[in-house]
Amino acid sequence: MLISSFVLAVLGYSILCYGILFKGAVQPLSSILLWFALDGLAAWTAYRSGGNWLLATGYTLGCLAAVLASIYKGHTAFVKSDLWVTMAVIVCVVVWLSVGNLAGLVASSTAMFIAGVPAMIYYAKQPQDGQLAVWLIFCLANAIGLTGRQGDALEDWIFPVLALAGSGIVTILIARKLVPVRPVG
Repeated sequence: MLISSFVLAVLGYSILCYGILFKGAVQPLSSILLWFALDGLAAWTAYRSGGNWLLATGYTLGCLAAVLASIYKGHTAFVKSDLWVTMAVIVCVVVWLSVGNLAGLVASSTAMFIAGVPAMIYYAKQPQDGQLAVWLIFCLANAIGLTGRQGDALEDWIFPVLALAGSGIVTILIARKLVPVRPVG
């Protein structure tokens, strides 16, 4: 069951990359870069601690492809909020390096959620730029990663829970474009 979460994560990023390269989709580069680094840390830490590493590995590979697609298309803008998010992520990475596997996995998973803040801000302002199908796939991958975990230990559920929360928020923000706005009065 966990392999399906890996496959869905890669599928979601494949669709995202296609959208970036051929359909004009935009994904904030700062979020993708931070997710790439943090998903890699989470995958490595979960693997070392015997936790659910497949989901984070799928996201790491997908993020790498999305970073390359975004750079190729010239989507490299950073905004002021990206700096604050990057600093918060650096704090989480320092914790990860300082304390070891379990607390490090919590720190890197928390940082992964924080790294999504630029995407949340972007899609709150411009939901029409988001690919709803991609984020629904990410939600499904995270839900499968959560329900297919090996046990109830923290290292089995912390990454998929925070990934599901982040992808769920972005999905809701993008889905707003489907709701017609009625004029007041």
